[in-house]
This record gives sequence, C-alpha cells and structure tokens, in this order.
Amino acid sequence: MQGGADVKEAFNEQYSLLAGGKMQSIELNAWFGPKQALKNVSLSIRANSVTAIIGPSGCGKSTFVRCLNRMHELVPNARMSGQVLLDGKNIYSNETDPVQIRRRVGMVFQKPNPFPKSIFENISYGPPDKPARMIWLNGTKQTSKTLSELKIK
Repeated sequence: MQGGADVKEAFNEQYSLLAGGKMQSIELNAWFGPKQALKNVSLSIRANSVTAIIGPSGCGKSTFVRCLNRMHELVPNARMSGQVLLDGKNIYSNETDPVQIRRRVGMVFQKPNPFPKSIFENISYGPPDKPARMIWLNGTKQTSKTLSELKIK
C-alpha cells in the first residue's frame, strides 16, 4: 500500500505550501453550465504582494479571479466547488456575507465596466468620507483638486 502513502504525503506537502497565505484556493473548480472552466486550482496568495495571473485567452483567468470575490456565483448557470479561504476562513460558508467579501477583495476588469455616469464621475467614485482627488498632468505641470474644490455634485 505504498502508493496510498505517497499520495497522502504529496497531498500534505501541497497544502502545507498553501498555508500562511492571505488567500488560498483549494481544489477550486468552476463551471458555466456543463463546461468546466477551472479544474482543481490550488494557489496561495501572500499578503502585501503582487500576484499576476497570466495565460492565453479563454484559459480561466477571469473566472478564477471572480471566484476569489464571489462574483462567479452572480453569472447565470455558473457554479463552483472547492474552497477559497481569506484569512483562513472559507468565503463560501453560509455565514459569510458576499457583499463584505467583495468590499475586501477587489477585481480589476479586463474591459472597462463603468457606472452609467460621466467619465469624471466614474474616476472620482468612492466613499463620501474620503474625498476623491483628481490629478491632471499637463506636460511637467501637475494640478490637484478635490471634488469639493471643483464644486462638482
């Protein structure tokens, strides 16, 4: 029964590498209807670091990132299995509020996805208690004003 012990050792080694990350995916699978887009993706993402996910078009990069902030479940006929842990807690547990997860785990879209507002309003969008600051670059001169200074409502 040596083969079983080898598999268990490899399994434990793989998951010990995941430990200590800010966020981990463990055997993450995702489907759109019958088409499987992700197969057993296990990855650890460290805190305060930059992680690049690269690959050819259609390989599942955006699907993976959408699973990390629970946006995959918003797609009709989409489903997933496996676990996504944030600070050691499964973000897909019944006790976890998806809105709170999306506030903590942002996503930069491949294509622009603006709110139905002006370009300026989209760029300056943010919490009202933290005033947005716009910076215009004109050659070597830089101008900076808050929205309240510009009297834009």
